[in-house]
Amino acid sequence: MMKKLTANLLLSGALIVLACHAQAQLVRIFPPGTLYGKLTAMDYPEVTISKTTLRLAAGSQIRTKENMIVMPALLTDSGPVRYQMDATGFVNRIWFLSPEEAEQAKAESKK
Repeated sequence: MMKKLTANLLLSGALIVLACHAQAQLVRIFPPGTLYGKLTAMDYPEVTISKTTLRLAAGSQIRTKENMIVMPALLTDSGPVRYQMDATGFVNRIWFLSPEEAEQAKAESKK
């Protein structure tokens, strides 16, 4: 009985470690047409990306490097981002980038 319990605990622990490792390896895929820039200022509902002041769309969404949604009015971060404009010229999505994602986005924007 004790051996079976120990084996089950070891197996459960191994599965948890594997699941955490798999989660850390997820790669975000951005929609086609996203732009790369550096967000330097936020004065809701306006953002400054790459020295250009842009306005956020109603219902816009901002995601952290961890892919968590942050409310635009509470944003205090700055740094490299990918962003998406809507049909009316407003920013409707912003993704803060990890260092690896920023390097990839820079390379793509130079093509």
